[in-house]
Amino acid sequence: MLIEAEDIKALDEIIEDIIFLPFQIPDDSPIKKSSHNAMLLEDEHIYFSTGGHKDTPIHVFDTEGKYIQSFNKQGGGPEEYPFILRLDMFGDKLAIWNYKGVFKLYDKETFEYKGQKNLRI
Repeated sequence: MLIEAEDIKALDEIIEDIIFLPFQIPDDSPIKKSSHNAMLLEDEHIYFSTGGHKDTPIHVFDTEGKYIQSFNKQGGGPEEYPFILRLDMFGDKLAIWNYKGVFKLYDKETFEYKGQKNLRI
């Protein structure tokens, strides 16, 4: 399909609102930028993963950008995630997907481990 001149729209015709949301990060909880940052916007919170393959915490903000808390359960144990590929929400559980088709489930408020699902065949 070719794009014709009449197909091109001005930005203000396709986007109604743009809001800059600064994250209010405490000095003692710096956030590292990575080439892969999983993010999830949920009704009341923003879950934002940072770091690299060896250190990948998840930071939680409210929808105004105020920092709430961070957690990091990365590791090789049964209640830990090895790597974060993507974040999802299933009911009141935060799902952390890895690259092997497995996701770990945590309570979205307390981050208590709730189990895992394996989608590999």
